[in-house]
Amino acid sequence: HKLRRMEKKVVVVVHGGAGGILRANLPPERYEAYRVKLVEALQAGYRVLQQQQQEGSSSTEEGAGKAVEAVIAAVSVMEDSFLFNAGRGSVYTAKRTQEMDASLQRGSDRRAGAVAGVTCLASPIAACQLVMQHSEHVMLMGKGAEEFAQLHGARCEPPEYFASQVRLRQLEFVQKSEAETASSSLSKLDHDDVASSSSSSSSAAAQVSSKAEFNVDEIEDNNGDKDAERLERSVLLLGNEERKFGTVGACALDWRTGNLAAGTSTGGMTNKKWGRIGDSPIIGAGTYASNATCAVSCTGHGEKFIMSVCAYDVAAMMEYGGVDVTVAAQRVVAKLPAGAGGLIALDAQGRVAMPFNTAGMYRGTITEDGDVDVRIFPDHEQETDCV
Repeated sequence: HKLRRMEKKVVVVVHGGAGGILRANLPPERYEAYRVKLVEALQAGYRVLQQQQQEGSSSTEEGAGKAVEAVIAAVSVMEDSFLFNAGRGSVYTAKRTQEMDASLQRGSDRRAGAVAGVTCLASPIAACQLVMQHSEHVMLMGKGAEEFAQLHGARCEPPEYFASQVRLRQLEFVQKSEAETASSSLSKLDHDDVASSSSSSSSAAAQVSSKAEFNVDEIEDNNGDKDAERLERSVLLLGNEERKFGTVGACALDWRTGNLAAGTSTGGMTNKKWGRIGDSPIIGAGTYASNATCAVSCTGHGEKFIMSVCAYDVAAMMEYGGVDVTVAAQRVVAKLPAGAGGLIALDAQGRVAMPFNTAGMYRGTITEDGDVDVRIFPDHEQETDCV
C-alpha cells in the first residue's frame, strides 16, 4: 500500500487490529463504533502530551515519561472497550479463560516492561510500566506478573469483569468447528469466521449465518455497556468473511523533547492452548522504540512477527540502511506472507508509516495541532473518516 506522508508532525498513532476488513461487510454503525473509539484513544494520548507542553518542562527524563504515559493513555482506552481484543475485550482460551499479553518501551534509553499470560489485570499496558519502573526485569508472566503488579498498585478484577457472551459464542463456534474437522489445534485470531476456513462444514456455516441475526437485547454484557451492545449487534457478525487480527497499539512522540514510546496489548487468539504467547509482549517483535530511529507497534499473526523480529527490523533498516521510516516499514511488511498483518511506526520528526498487507487495518493519527485522521481501508480508497 502507498504510504501517506503527513505535512504536520504526527504525535500519536494508534492501531486496533488488521485483517480482511471489507467495505461491503462493514455496516455504518460498525464503522462508526470503531471510528469513535479510535478518536477517543488518540485524543487521550494527545491530552497527556498537551499537558507536558503547558507545564513547560524541557527535562529529557520527564519528556520520556510523558511519551510513555501518552501511549498508556491511548492503549488503555482500547483495552477498556469490548470492540477490541485486548484488556476487557479479550477473547477466550480453550479453557474458557482470558490470557492477556502486553509490552511497552521508551525510546530515550530503551527501557522496557512486558507482561504475558495475565488473567486479572484491568490494564495490562499499565502493568508494563510498573515492570519497567520497579523491577530489574523486562518481562513477567502469569501469576507472578499479577502479584508484582498488584504489589505496585495495579487493579485486579474478577473474571466477571472480562466476561463477554459475544466472545464466549465466538469460542463455542471455533470449538464446534474444531470438533467437526477433527482438528486439535484450530484457533482463530479474533474475528476469524467460517468463510476464512475451507474446511468448515455446511452445518457450521448455517450456525454462523444464524449468529448474524441474534437480538442484541438478549445479552447486555457488563450491565449494558454500550460498546458491548455495538459489538453484539454489528461488530461480531461471524458470517461476514472477515479475518481480523486482534491487537491494539500506540506510538507517541513528545514533540518538545523528541522522545518516543511504543506499546502493544492483546488478548491473543480465540481457543488458544498450551499457554501460547504471540509477538505482542516481545520487545523487538511486537513493540520497539528508540529515539535514534522510531517507535513501532505491530498487529497480525504473532508467530510470523516473532520469526521476522518485525518491530526492530523497521528500526534496523533505518539505522543501518539509511532509509526513512516509511520505506523501512513498507519493506518489513513486504517481507511478511500476504495477509499476515501490519504495523504502525513513528519517528522523532513526526513522520508516520502504517503499512499492512491485509484488506484493512483500524488506524489513526493526531498531529501536534490536534488534527485527527482515522482510517480503515487502504489509502487509495476514498474514506470520509477524517475529523
